[in-house]
Amino acid sequence: MTTGTIGAVGYGFGYVFTLWPLIVLSPVRWKRENVLAGMIIAWTLLLFGWLFASTVSPRPLVALIPEPLNTYLFFLTGLALLISALLRETRRQAFLQAVALTDRSAAQVLDLSTRRFEDMTIELYRSLGYAAKRTRSGIVLQGAKGGCWLVQCRGWLGPVGEGVVSEFWDEVQAHEVDGGILITTGMFSRQAREWAAGKRLSLMEGEEFLDAWRHGRAG
Repeated sequence: MTTGTIGAVGYGFGYVFTLWPLIVLSPVRWKRENVLAGMIIAWTLLLFGWLFASTVSPRPLVALIPEPLNTYLFFLTGLALLISALLRETRRQAFLQAVALTDRSAAQVLDLSTRRFEDMTIELYRSLGYAAKRTRSGIVLQGAKGGCWLVQCRGWLGPVGEGVVSEFWDEVQAHEVDGGILITTGMFSRQAREWAAGKRLSLMEGEEFLDAWRHGRAG
């Protein structure tokens, strides 16, 4: 790559850096739990772009925020994102530890936000050796020896019926995974279990899930 090309690329990175507030905030439109992770990734990529641009090209004349305030705010934003991520992980670990020590029933423990319920589910399957990733449709599990499953966590007061299980089965087929695991805070009706029989579905009730989760944490 010639010196002129390197300079042009550096100038391009420098111009992109002037738009960093819009780029860092762009994951907000996802409206999912991984917004903070997306913002941190965007900030990190911008940091590398800024470092490259600073060494090979002068900064663009146009910026949303004048320098040096622009750069100061960029690094303060990165610090704030890092602190937020550390606090979230600290709270998550404290919550998981508290649940591991309580003797409350599944209905009491699992009466929480979808994110907390999914945190516990991810913790369970990671302890069993799976790679677990939160997505728009639920949690996707990857087995160490292959295989992929879709997991959904449903808070439910009464028995979960056939209709809910049928809807989940449609999602499992649409995602073309090897199977699905539906976890509820309550119980599944007899009709729901009969409908799921013979399909690539696993139905896990609240007490069963909580027992498995505590056993996984203890192990």
